[in-house]
Amino acid sequence: MILRAQLACLLLAFLLCGTAALRDKKLYDALGVAEDADDRTIKKAYRKAALKWHPDRNPDKKSYAEKKFKEIASAYEVLSDAEKRKVYDQFGEEGLKAGGPDGPGGPGGGPGGAAFHFEGDPFEIFNAFFGGGNPFGPGGPGGAGAGARAGKRRGAALKGVVSVGAVNCDDHQGLCGQHGVQGFPTIKAWVGGKLVEYQGDRSASHIKDWALSLLPNKVATLSKPAQLDSLLQRCGGGGAKGGANGAAAWGACVLLFTDKPATPPLFKSLAAQYAGKLAFGEAKTSNMDLAKRFGVTAAPALLAICNGNEAAAERYEGDFKAGPIGAWLERFAGGRRCASRVDLKRADLGKMRVAQLKQLLVDRGVTCRECAEKADFVRRLEGLVKSEL
Repeated sequence: MILRAQLACLLLAFLLCGTAALRDKKLYDALGVAEDADDRTIKKAYRKAALKWHPDRNPDKKSYAEKKFKEIASAYEVLSDAEKRKVYDQFGEEGLKAGGPDGPGGPGGGPGGAAFHFEGDPFEIFNAFFGGGNPFGPGGPGGAGAGARAGKRRGAALKGVVSVGAVNCDDHQGLCGQHGVQGFPTIKAWVGGKLVEYQGDRSASHIKDWALSLLPNKVATLSKPAQLDSLLQRCGGGGAKGGANGAAAWGACVLLFTDKPATPPLFKSLAAQYAGKLAFGEAKTSNMDLAKRFGVTAAPALLAICNGNEAAAERYEGDFKAGPIGAWLERFAGGRRCASRVDLKRADLGKMRVAQLKQLLVDRGVTCRECAEKADFVRRLEGLVKSEL
């Protein structure tokens, strides 16, 4: 997988798929591969066969599908293990039953004794191969439905926070080779222009935690009135491109009151996405010195503050999901929302940048074709103020 911080991150899984030739050996036949198939081909074949014969995908012939599914899992368990495969290639299933060439019942040994036979849960093998969870929905022996539901819950934690995608290395060998993909699945993160490879447990929970840990934190933590005042000063604006000191491009600050011990991943992701356009801050709802300034009594509360004017703060009233919040923030990031709230009678136009002055005119439906210098825009706006008196 490749992850990109998104929103801060892009998650890609490099997977295997494809076909292979059939031969007459029983376990090789079960997967549809030749006897000299390499590990990569065996994995490809298992993936294809397991998906094809998963019982949840064959409701009309479930009994037969379960039999095939178990045969496929049994074949993969042997052929994916170098030692078991070596015994099978030399002595067939009898060698596996005897425990190898030197084991009881094998060449030179007596009958009986320990015997290899498939006792594993085919659904556990399936879930381990595909990273947990059933791709066809709940159900099936071995708890596959529960695994799928758990995977969906963990995946929901990343929705709107990281971008996720998959690359088929059969179709994009050049890309996979460029990124040094050796095994499957490979999980990588693209963060800050650099690739980071995941080396941990392949469970959905561990991958989710790793992905969230990569998010940059551009949210100012506010615990004192002076820190809030500092954030509001950044709402003075830094022009269309924002400022190096984190100033908001159009005089907009976004403030979250929360009772969570750590910054919510979605808020961190939004702060990274709108860096240079909006300034983000976070405070605890229990901090009465800050909460009472905005009339906040319960969490979560999300507010947008234009031009540092906390008395005119606008509260978000929608669902706390990436899509709706992003659409709401976009109105402020574009500049028009805050530009329309500038009080020209009180504003220090001389301290504003040309981009802001232009936006103030556009918002008021004024075209200034003769304006070339900053002073021209200031005079035009001052003229509007006089005409309103």
